[in-house]
Amino acid sequence: MKKSAFILILMLFYASFHALAQHDDDYVKPDRDAPLIEFAKQDMNTSVDSVFIKRHKVINNYSMLGVQYGVNLTMPSLNPSKQMSMGVLPMEIGLTFTRYCKLFGYMPYFGFQAGILYSQQGYSFDIEKDGGYPVYTIVGAYKASMNTIEIPLNAQFHVDFWKMKLLVNIGCFGGYRLGINREYHPQTVVPEDFKQYQKKFHPSELRYYYGIQGGGGIGFMFDPIEVHITAGYKYNLSSLHKPNVNLRTLVENENMSNYYYSYTNLNSIYISVSINYQLNRRIGKTRKELKQIAREQIMEANENLNSEGR
Repeated sequence: MKKSAFILILMLFYASFHALAQHDDDYVKPDRDAPLIEFAKQDMNTSVDSVFIKRHKVINNYSMLGVQYGVNLTMPSLNPSKQMSMGVLPMEIGLTFTRYCKLFGYMPYFGFQAGILYSQQGYSFDIEKDGGYPVYTIVGAYKASMNTIEIPLNAQFHVDFWKMKLLVNIGCFGGYRLGINREYHPQTVVPEDFKQYQKKFHPSELRYYYGIQGGGGIGFMFDPIEVHITAGYKYNLSSLHKPNVNLRTLVENENMSNYYYSYTNLNSIYISVSINYQLNRRIGKTRKELKQIAREQIMEANENLNSEGR
């Protein structure tokens, strides 16, 4: 599953870099802009097979710089399995850069997004109904939150209509855990040697992490400002700790596997809002606009040829 996910992500990012690397010539042949020519043919009784069209406008080819804020709903997965509750971590803020371009030269529905976020991860074990004790603890704590620096990379597909756009994101992320804060339950007796790790990581815990993510949302366009509201799921492919440890104490055991015995994946659902500023003008969003731009370009090219013939 992990190998297939990475192959899919690599294919998407290859397509994105291919689109970003395309060179927009001043003059383009009709066979390169075949979809644009077909738009015009539907509404104009003119031959365009031998006409060179000057590219004055590039459809949906622009960049944005944005500020993003969001919340994470923690959904960790553990092995061996333990009863856990969903937690809310209301802190994810950062900067994003988005580049929209034409995929394979003619599909104006593609984008590439990167960013840097100050975010949070965490876990929380359930409390027993009888007795009120936590069902489990890690180094004495039943709950923990971690501050992180995270870099997301997304391929973004969008469909524009009116002053809105539908968004679909798929990509990956990587990050570094800056610090941790553990919470002890009042009814839990915590050994003194555990308390030293209340605000610092245990030697068996891992600071770097990575994973894949996907989601969708909706955008509102008030040129040159765009407001995007998105939600999705982050699947962490790395564990919080080494796999050959006892989960309760985090002490390594040589008799346990170094690959799969135990893991704690800090997965989460995210909800975010971003305000983006268009760094250059956005042109074209609907099929009607595409047809109109195609007609204008062909008519101008024909007028130029007629004037030169005189």
